[in-house]
Amino acid sequence: MLFYAVVSPGLEKLACEELLEKFPTLSVLKKHGGLEIDCSLEQGLALNHSLKIPTRILLRVLHGKVRDLPKLYKKIKNFDWRAYLVESPDLDHIVVSAHESRLFDERKIKKTVIDAISDSFKAVQPKKVDVQRVAPFLQKSAPSVYLRFKNDELTISLDTSGERLDRRGTRTWVGLAPLRETFAHACLRALLKEVEGDFTLCDPMCGSGVFPIEALEWNQLSRARAFAYQAFPCAKDIELAADQDSPVKNVLAIESDAKTFEALSHNLPTGVQTLKANALEQAVLAKDLVMIANPPYGVRLKLDNPTAFLNHVVEKLMSYQPRALALLIPKDIKINRRYKNLLEFSNGGIAVKLVLFKS
Repeated sequence: MLFYAVVSPGLEKLACEELLEKFPTLSVLKKHGGLEIDCSLEQGLALNHSLKIPTRILLRVLHGKVRDLPKLYKKIKNFDWRAYLVESPDLDHIVVSAHESRLFDERKIKKTVIDAISDSFKAVQPKKVDVQRVAPFLQKSAPSVYLRFKNDELTISLDTSGERLDRRGTRTWVGLAPLRETFAHACLRALLKEVEGDFTLCDPMCGSGVFPIEALEWNQLSRARAFAYQAFPCAKDIELAADQDSPVKNVLAIESDAKTFEALSHNLPTGVQTLKANALEQAVLAKDLVMIANPPYGVRLKLDNPTAFLNHVVEKLMSYQPRALALLIPKDIKINRRYKNLLEFSNGGIAVKLVLFKS
């Protein structure tokens, strides 16, 4: 079967490396904005629990040339949906994108989809046992139908994830300018490729703790949330592998704000050393730490001079003589100290880069 892992542009290479590290036998094709994966149904659905960088996992179910609504209706009605759905989706669970195609009216396309699937179920009803089994899962996370038109070529996919995969279900408190878990994991992967041997990972501006959490839960499967595929009649027993150890063994989380520091206790897993201190003023830290931080950019949290502030952040943190320092900063910010560019992507509409400094 063909699955598509949606990935934020700029993170495809790291996402592909993660996939092949965890599933070395799978066939994968890297594309702009995602990974095309050829695997069994069970393997594809299990990707939701294992992969840390993709935003969601789509299952490709239909493909073909469609130029008008009657052809769209016929194609959808003739497909046997009973393996994946027990009812027609509502408007909120149909996602349409159209580029250079004769069909582009989202309202009409959605109505056609609903009518076609409804009529399909009138002709061949879903099994009662399936309807009863998936009912609780439908309330938690109903599957969405994705339609993509490109040059009159239609691809229909089913969302197997539900909520975005960065919502792991474990971080209970989120700060003012949070970094998505998917982005944090990608940054950590990029950083760890530059570091050898044992080390302590330190986030000197910890906030809600996304870097420490992602580091320690590196290979921990997502089990604390619902997924859309659980409402598929065909997805009865998905066997998941056991959790594996993280390559990061020691983590230090530093935060200066009292309320934020207190809230960290609700987020951080066991094994994280915490320190209430302002790393930009004076803190007593061991040398040779591997640091990573997502400092304020001056966009959501206002700064008078973001460039001056971020240069100050670099110089102050480098004064602790870390083995390495990785900072996520806006792409257009000029840093006076020499650095290596590890990664570029868009964070909430802001073009950012992960830059690496070494002592």
